Amino acid sequence: MENLSSACTHFCFDLFKKINENNSTGNLFFSPISLSTALAMV
Repeated sequence: MENLSSACTHFCFDLFKKINENNSTGNLFFSPISLSTALAMV
């Protein structure tokens, strides 16, 4: 279970960094748990 939690955390931080690269407004909101859940359903 620890590996899954660690993988999810790394995924969320990597995704945040990638999305934030193109963010010129300075405000960013997304739900990491929703994205992880949606990808798990695929």
